[in-house]
Amino acid sequence: MLLISKDPSTLRTLSKVGEANSWHLQTVCTGLEAIERARSTPSPDVVLLDLVPDNGGTLTTLQWLRGAYPRLPVILLSEEKDRDRMLEALRLGANDFVIKPCEKEQLDRVLRNHFASASPDDAPFAGEEVERISGGLPFIAVSSAMKKLHAQAELLAPAGVHVLIVGEQGTGKETTARLIHELSPRCESRFLKVDCAGLSGDHLERELFGHEVNSPNSFGRHKLGKLELGRAGTLLLREITEMSSHLQAKVVSALQGVPSATGSDNAALNIRILGTIRTDPDQGPFYDKLNTDFLQHLGAFTIHVPPLRQRREDILILLRCFMKQMARRYGIPPRTLSANAVAACERYAWPGNMAELENFAKAYLMLGDNASLMLGGKALFKVDRPDRANLMQQLPQGQANGGAAAATTHAPETASLKSLVRNVTEETERTAIAAALTETHWNRKAAARLLKISYRALLYKIEHHQMRPPQL
Repeated sequence: MLLISKDPSTLRTLSKVGEANSWHLQTVCTGLEAIERARSTPSPDVVLLDLVPDNGGTLTTLQWLRGAYPRLPVILLSEEKDRDRMLEALRLGANDFVIKPCEKEQLDRVLRNHFASASPDDAPFAGEEVERISGGLPFIAVSSAMKKLHAQAELLAPAGVHVLIVGEQGTGKETTARLIHELSPRCESRFLKVDCAGLSGDHLERELFGHEVNSPNSFGRHKLGKLELGRAGTLLLREITEMSSHLQAKVVSALQGVPSATGSDNAALNIRILGTIRTDPDQGPFYDKLNTDFLQHLGAFTIHVPPLRQRREDILILLRCFMKQMARRYGIPPRTLSANAVAACERYAWPGNMAELENFAKAYLMLGDNASLMLGGKALFKVDRPDRANLMQQLPQGQANGGAAAATTHAPETASLKSLVRNVTEETERTAIAAALTETHWNRKAAARLLKISYRALLYKIEHHQMRPPQL
């Protein structure tokens, strides 16, 4: 817990409660210290904010914490006579309050109620069905199809064999490749990837095998290719069917250690190849683009990644995961899916797989049930009325005023997701700048150091947000 207070009696009471419950309590006196503490690792699980009378900086600190860390619970410590400011703080996003002087029983009850009633959505993903993979989403294996896939990965990972990973576009083939790498003895070595579809034949060959750098200052320097850089590690070849037949043969020769055309003896490359092959829902995999030697060498072991329509049990967990990621990115609270949305998401076929699911999560985070109108112009489910009130509750306070008002004067069906995200980001930025300026008493150089930006950048942002110092 992090306590923001200068009151000695409050500090004593909270210290006793913390000791009695084996809670780790840290105390700071100012909002500036609180901001620094919130940025540290590990961050606090809950903030106790002392609502000091006649101190406008307290609410500024609350606004900054709520904008920068929307999921960090904040509980107020307030005097009975200060109810107006307490209600204002609750409106700005505080989670609960305790009336001072803080009695042990009351404080203990509020904190325990808070932790006991925490939504499962707020808890980190855990359990056998969810495995965290570096560089992307967790590997979700709730459905039987994905549990089977995970079991296959576990069997193949330690063997060190090359593997083809087959699936429709956007099903998570790269995530599966990372899972195999991280379950293998090569997990401490590099995981590299090359997009075969994104490079022409010559460029792809140079990317794989390296090339001489032709520049005035290169002095004949040779740039290593991914096959050489990835020794003892794993190389993912995305869309491997886009590789030319000539280059396929060259890769097989390098993996087998076949002597080169000059007669020199080459050692076989110690690298594991994982190749992905995109399938079409109606036609199947494009094996016909692979020559026989290449397919025999790399295709002895194949994993099929099922589309979302065949693993519907995973959809809601993936959706919540996308939602949390983007809520953190945009600095707004994650939104809870309505019953209509849950039913529609489980029923929908998701032809675009992960990419379509991620786009829907982003839209739903901003627009609620009206996000269904953004999927190809066809609604997933009927919306009885615009969800404007719910949208306004999700945006930071002050969003409806000033320059941000234009984003909410139109119905959510026609609102621009990009403009909503921009407005949310700008309001969060303005709140952080206001907190820093308040803490430093409008010493702009000190505020720039606090915000870790240049002095000129801060002056520009102050002018951009039309911020003025308080009248003395």
